[in-house]
Amino acid sequence: MLGTTKQAVYSGWTPYTSDGLPAAVCDGSSLPTQVQCRGRYCDDVRLNCQPTAGVPGGVTWTLYFSDETYPPPGRTCPDGAWMTGFTCLGDYCDRVSIQCTYMSNISPKNCFWSGWHSEENLGVLTFGPNVYPRGAWCKGDYCDSLKYYLCSP
Repeated sequence: MLGTTKQAVYSGWTPYTSDGLPAAVCDGSSLPTQVQCRGRYCDDVRLNCQPTAGVPGGVTWTLYFSDETYPPPGRTCPDGAWMTGFTCLGDYCDRVSIQCTYMSNISPKNCFWSGWHSEENLGVLTFGPNVYPRGAWCKGDYCDSLKYYLCSP
């Protein structure tokens, strides 16, 4: 089963998600501005959600991906959609799926991939001012390191 919105928040940090726990999901017009992971192999993940000018529409989840997925071990949201949630399955959160929410009033531009992120150095990755994710990619055992496809609205 893909993630649920049981732990959704409008603003601030979501609870951590991991295998067997509800997804970390931003709600309303909020998008992630930071991601944090902790535990062995970046096992627990949470999002810091902040309101935007977007107007949310339909929601979809990507297929699960892992460091073994080919071609590249990652997924991006469809055109017009932004990453609004994160869930995983397997030992140490080995298989990842991201929630994508269609948003009107904001369109992606100046997109780029972030650097790699893991539990080392407090495990926090700040996306930057007015920059939000539209995809994720992982590498290493159990998807230990993640990077994000970031865009400005």
